[in-house]
Amino acid sequence: MSLIDGNLVAKATQDFLAWRTPSMSYANTKFSNIRGIDQINFGAAVDVYVQDYVTAGIDSDAISGTSSILNIDKKKSATYNYDPVTLLQAADPNLTAKMSSRCAWQLMRGLEQDNGTELVSAAGTSLTAGALNVNNVFDTFGHGGASLYRAAGNEGTNVALVDIDVANLISGQTKDDGFMLGDDAIRNGYYRIFNGLKVIVSNDLPTTQSLTVDTQPSAGETVTAGGVTWTLIADSGTAVAGEMKVGANLADFQAILLAALNGATAPNTGDYVDVSATQRRKLQNMGFVATAFASNVMVINGFGKITGTETMASANNEFATEQISIFFMKKGALSLAIQADSIVSDRPAQLPSGKVSHANDFILTKVHGRKVFSNQVDEVVQMQYNAISY
Repeated sequence: MSLIDGNLVAKATQDFLAWRTPSMSYANTKFSNIRGIDQINFGAAVDVYVQDYVTAGIDSDAISGTSSILNIDKKKSATYNYDPVTLLQAADPNLTAKMSSRCAWQLMRGLEQDNGTELVSAAGTSLTAGALNVNNVFDTFGHGGASLYRAAGNEGTNVALVDIDVANLISGQTKDDGFMLGDDAIRNGYYRIFNGLKVIVSNDLPTTQSLTVDTQPSAGETVTAGGVTWTLIADSGTAVAGEMKVGANLADFQAILLAALNGATAPNTGDYVDVSATQRRKLQNMGFVATAFASNVMVINGFGKITGTETMASANNEFATEQISIFFMKKGALSLAIQADSIVSDRPAQLPSGKVSHANDFILTKVHGRKVFSNQVDEVVQMQYNAISY
């Protein structure tokens, strides 16, 4: 029994993606009938060598060809579990539209996160901006734009891919200077011209923050990351949802914290009880990953904003300043290929042995790939800045 028209959801999701995906404004984006085994080859040659002409002769280097390959190697699935009997009681006439919107939103986030990973990996120039504010954001954009111009020249359209906090600084700066540029409610993907750059807003840019824990914490203290708060309890206590034990010693606590943040298997049964499904989904959808402690330092990576805080008494147990990446680049420096027709499955949900229900698992999948080709790496400048706290 199904209340959802899978083909309609797939079509509406595609329409939402085409409208809401920021990469449509900064990448060479193509929706096509691709498969997971496809490759796109792009030939490149050594750059032209300009020199003074002399009658005694000039150098002529052989032009050697290279090839970059865009692999269609990513698969993103949006999943939704529903019980048609319950939905019949709810009588929601907008279910298909709501599902399509949410599928597109989370698929778009996954696409943008993969784009950010590729841009960090491929960037020909990396800069550090430190703290940004309305007084220095214009000059910072000038620095990023100048670095891009110096590396890649003046051909094509220069864009700045930023998060909403930087976009708000731009709005504040233009307001302070007396320029109200239309609607200042900047949304995901919206762009404007600022200091010669087209500004594109993404909610899922790469971010990183480290946490130092060199002293075993105490019960009652808390750790918050990715908008999810954990409360610490005594090692002899019994944890409930959102709680973790302080461990037998520092190393034990570090292992418990790592497992809890990642939703992984605890070192010992009962060391922590996971947060709610809604909170865990929040971390999953932001690509939240904590790495193992090294010299008492854990690094947390994600997309969007981690905003790590803690209430641990030890002054050495603290989060460092979060670093968010923004990008200055040529439009089209990143190439992105996305499957036009989604793969849709609507089937009975898998339940524990011996249990039955009318519940269904709805799955919508797209394959895609992205690449900054070898002759375009100079067209990408990465800049890290200190995340803004409110």
